[in-house]
Amino acid sequence: MFDFLVGASNITKSLFLMVVGVLGTHATLLLFYIMIKVLLKIFTRNAKTNN
Repeated sequence: MFDFLVGASNITKSLFLMVVGVLGTHATLLLFYIMIKVLLKIFTRNAKTNN
């Protein structure tokens, strides 16, 4: 899958690793953002119906 990294230089390997890390971090933050939005909609809807 990552055969192009076998013969690559150390700079290329480190840049690839940095890009994967940044994308993983942003994906995690996006997941938390979506979870918070969904949970806020669920619990504010339940709070409005209970009052």
